[in-house]
Amino acid sequence: MKIILPCGLLPNSVFNDSFAASHCPYGNMSKCRILSGERWSKRDIAWASDRSKFKDRQLQNDTETRFGYFNYRLPDVDDPDLIVWMRPGRSRPVTKLHRRIGGGLKLRKGDVLLVNVTNRFSIDPNRKTPAKHLLISNTNDLGGKNEFLPRMYIAVGGLGLLLSSALFGGVFVTRRKERTLRSRNLTNSTNSIGGDSSWAGWRHDVKH
Repeated sequence: MKIILPCGLLPNSVFNDSFAASHCPYGNMSKCRILSGERWSKRDIAWASDRSKFKDRQLQNDTETRFGYFNYRLPDVDDPDLIVWMRPGRSRPVTKLHRRIGGGLKLRKGDVLLVNVTNRFSIDPNRKTPAKHLLISNTNDLGGKNEFLPRMYIAVGGLGLLLSSALFGGVFVTRRKERTLRSRNLTNSTNSIGGDSSWAGWRHDVKH
């Protein structure tokens, strides 16, 4: 028995579908060109903080192997595809960055992007929604489209507004009760100091 490198269930279930893309300017199918190099690159698809955690090494004699549980050759430990796959998804559905279209190529309205997919990553057909999707989107320094964060911001903001309203209402009611109680205490105190109003005249007939 040999030690699998990289080891663990997560790297051994790495997404291994392959994609080959071709760009057809203005939909002209006769001028399609296969994207390669910087125009179809996996450079910088993984976070720099993650890349520093993964270091590959040579296999030790015959005690280690690159072939996993499903007899599929696993990528190197420092392979960007593996590093992206190893980062846990924080939302559903899970979205993983596969390639970047760069090298000065800009997709314009009317262009056609042909993607040839080699299906290797099997999914369970008995699941409620077994599906794989290919998403093409624009990205910037803050990342791509992600609806999870805006929803979280709205939920947290709404919860904060609700709690602050409840707190403000509680403080308002409490202060109002305190003012009412102080007013009653002041009235009772005034009556105690003044005494019986029937004795407030200048003359009173006192029987001995």
